[in-house]
Amino acid sequence: MTRSSASHGARQVQTAAVILTVVVAALLSLHGLNNNAFWDDEANTALFARNWLRTGTLTAFDGVNVIGFRQGAELNGKLQNVYMPPVQYYVAGFGLRLFGSGTLGGRLPFVFAGLLSIGVLGLFVKWHLRGEVPLWVATALVALCPAYLLFIRQCRYYSVVVLLTLTVLASLVHDKSRLASRIGSVFVAVLAAWLLMFTNYLNAAALALSLPLFLILRRYRNLTNVCLIGGVYVILLAAGF
Repeated sequence: MTRSSASHGARQVQTAAVILTVVVAALLSLHGLNNNAFWDDEANTALFARNWLRTGTLTAFDGVNVIGFRQGAELNGKLQNVYMPPVQYYVAGFGLRLFGSGTLGGRLPFVFAGLLSIGVLGLFVKWHLRGEVPLWVATALVALCPAYLLFIRQCRYYSVVVLLTLTVLASLVHDKSRLASRIGSVFVAVLAAWLLMFTNYLNAAALALSLPLFLILRRYRNLTNVCLIGGVYVILLAAGF
């Protein structure tokens, strides 16, 4: 067996291991997804999502009841939610529309985001660790972590934040010889950062603080990544204002 064929075989085994890990994570996270009612924060998210589907706005009033989460601190004078980042409500709303109005429909899109995050993590880790750690080990540490599987099962912003953050980080990796790859990386990173700002303000701020640290490593220091980080800062500031 030649060295190239052995390397190809090793890559196939590693890819199969990653896929198997994600499948196991999917089975664990989807099992009994609708066994329990929405808890406090989940119920708040689902109620706003339901009202959005019915009225087209993030209103706390459904014609009968008013969502009094945090004693109404999220609401303006028209009982509309204007202070909390809205992406989680839209994600939950699409889930309720596509997969049913129960807990399964509300939670399912967040599980999908959490599972997709594992794949994006793999892309980033493969480049960042340069093969020093087997790819399946890095993904398995997340995919089989009970805390992670419990978090992505919730009708809350958690898994969406993970997916958007990892998407920005993975965008730092691109084909330097292809202009389309460089432009695409900047576009994807800016879009993901914009969505992250409207998902959770604190996580967006944490990402903004951490991104320049990657420029310490030589392999990240290039004009595309400087433009990428600059674009992320511009879109976060614009979204913030």
